[in-house]
Amino acid sequence: RNHHRYYYLSSSGVAILYRKHHQCSITGSFKERTEGEYRSEEDYSTYYFRERTAISTTIRPRMALLLETNLGGDLVIDLDIEGSPALCKNILKLAKIRYYTGSLLYNVHANRFCQGGDPTGTGKGGACIFGVIDSEVNDETTSKKRFLKSTSGRRLSSAESRERGRVVAMELPQTKDTIGSQFLITLGQGRAGDGMDGYLLAGEEQESTAPLSLGVVTEDDDNVLDKIERSYCDPDGRPYADVRIVRMLVLHDPFPDPPGLMDYLKERVPDMLIEGDKQVMASPDRSKPPQESVPERIPANELEEDKEETEQETRQRHEKEARQEDHQRAVVLELLGDLPSAEIKAPEHVLFVCKLNAVTQDEDLELIFSRFDQNCKVEI
Repeated sequence: RNHHRYYYLSSSGVAILYRKHHQCSITGSFKERTEGEYRSEEDYSTYYFRERTAISTTIRPRMALLLETNLGGDLVIDLDIEGSPALCKNILKLAKIRYYTGSLLYNVHANRFCQGGDPTGTGKGGACIFGVIDSEVNDETTSKKRFLKSTSGRRLSSAESRERGRVVAMELPQTKDTIGSQFLITLGQGRAGDGMDGYLLAGEEQESTAPLSLGVVTEDDDNVLDKIERSYCDPDGRPYADVRIVRMLVLHDPFPDPPGLMDYLKERVPDMLIEGDKQVMASPDRSKPPQESVPERIPANELEEDKEETEQETRQRHEKEARQEDHQRAVVLELLGDLPSAEIKAPEHVLFVCKLNAVTQDEDLELIFSRFDQNCKVEI
């Protein structure tokens, strides 16, 4: 769902991976398999490419996450692997075990930031991947491995902390070395870092209190950050309508799994997707995490249910979707070399453009089209 922007599978069995801002393509021939056979929302390339019989690639992978929300849109987050490898590995593995599924964005400050990643919804819970999979305890909050140290990543510069869309690893308020699962996304431009002092460590040097870099939001086609920023909130910053992470999916993970991760999945997740020698977790069917301890409110996606779409709005929406789909197909053809540019337009009198088999002759097409017009002429 919502993955059509990133992955395509043609009827001929050719898979194409397309990333809008970092264009790359993967093509190859694969064993026939229908989408319905997959029970997990992991990216399709994981399975299609494993079954390849022939493949040619031109790709520079991005370490990224796809964050789906109940606001009718997604965010793509490019991770700061070079600056904060330990922090990025932590959030990638938490996303892999579906730790964030159904969790709240529980602290929103307009033009500044929003906070999430705590399954309790209070800002006081959560744990890093090593605490979550710790087999010695039943409660992750009691694990000696619950937190990562505050020196685990790169500190943002003053200019970076004021940019919109920066993703920051969070410590518990005013407590050193307590990096777990919580993160923060800046919403404003210029003032985004204002007001974060209460959520970061107090220290003598400004450099030691700067936010820890996790990554940056690179794709927000549905204006999710704007929708979050417009949320009506109570005095504590929690939206009156629950804004939730539907799921967080891994687009590329370069890190090996930590010891105990698969044992954790086998024990706690009965519905596993087994592909060859790998096991992948399907997204849990839940509306909120079992650890959530705050009162549940009306979901944000239900606020607009009573509003009926007018005929004109429906037509405009369909036209916009058609234009977007046409452009996406054109970009794919450009990546495959069938079009010199995705922006190229055919003359107005041209009905369609297609790529022909090399042995096709003028007479062959004239014979076909003469069924509709005896005076038809064809030139190749």
